[in-house]
Parts: sequence; C-alpha cells; structure tokens
Amino acid sequence: MTQEFPVRLHGYGAIVVIRLPEPMGGGAKIYLRNIAKAKAAKIYHTPIETGISGRTDSGEEIPINTVGRWFFGVPGYMGHVRVSNWEGNLAQVEFPADSPSIVHELVDRLKEIVEGVRNDDTQDPRVVLERAMQLIQEKKSQKLQSRKKRHLPIRFNIWSPAGLVAMVGRVFESMLLPISTEISGALSRRLWS
Repeated sequence: MTQEFPVRLHGYGAIVVIRLPEPMGGGAKIYLRNIAKAKAAKIYHTPIETGISGRTDSGEEIPINTVGRWFFGVPGYMGHVRVSNWEGNLAQVEFPADSPSIVHELVDRLKEIVEGVRNDDTQDPRVVLERAMQLIQEKKSQKLQSRKKRHLPIRFNIWSPAGLVAMVGRVFESMLLPISTEISGALSRRLWS
C-alpha cells in the first residue's frame, strides 16, 4: 500500500548539517540525490501517492510517485529540500519539519552514508569526542584562513618618516609580535624627536 504525501509543504523548519567529502557549492544537492538513489535506494524508491507530476522539456510527464522524487524534485517540480554548501565542506540540508517520517529517515540515512558515521546512541563516546575535536580544529583553521585573507598588504611610502616607521613596525610585528609595539613606539619617538 502506498502512503499519501501532501502535494506541497511550506517552510523549512528542519535543518541537518552533513559533512561532504569536499566543498561542492551548488552541486551538493545533486550529489546527495545521487547518493540517496544509489545507497539509500530502498527509502528513495518507496512508492507514494501525490497525484501530481513534473514535466520534461519535451512535455513528458514525470510522476511524483517516490519519496526521493517528492523530496529532491524533478524537472517541473522543485521538491522539498534546499541544500546550501557555500563555506567549506558542510552542507546545510533544509526541509519542512512536518515532512512525513520516512523523509526524516532518508535524511538521517544520507548523513550516515555520506559521513560514514552512525547516528544512534550506541556510538562509542570516544569517537564522538574525537570527531567533535576535529570539527573544532577545522573551524579554528578556517577562521585563521579568513583572518589572513582580510589582512591585505599595506603599501608604504618608505621615503617619508611615517611610512618608514610604519613599514619597520609591520616587519617587527610579523617577526616579534610581543615586543613589536614597544620597538615601533621607540623608533617612532626617536624619528619624531
């Protein structure tokens, strides 16, 4: 017996973050759909009844008759998932919170498959802690990288006393951070006195 699904649910109340093998940008949704079709096929191809269909460019009907088609969409029917992957390899999967339970199962199974981690209470706490520490370290390195990108090189006019002091200060700052302020201040006082 096939389960009857709503034609359209509105709102994106459920959010699940899935760690992808690499950053994918706009291709993350297609990647997740292909993984679901291949490795979560039992859930993806579960028959449902909606009474609607999408259409190909040539006008052929594509019935929305499986959980996967309802969730990911087909040409002419956008589906019920929005996947964002614009920073790093974390994909934010958003879908209506009041989706049928089998849809939540599909998302949980996808996360399990893609991350290679089981989402149950029997998981070893050491593995969870190790994974959490990895995530923290990755976030720290991402923050450091973004900070480095924001510090663009400054051009100095070394022929002016202020430019020379600024340049020397930057050199000392990069080499000897703890004492650079002291040295730069001393050089500045000497040049300006």
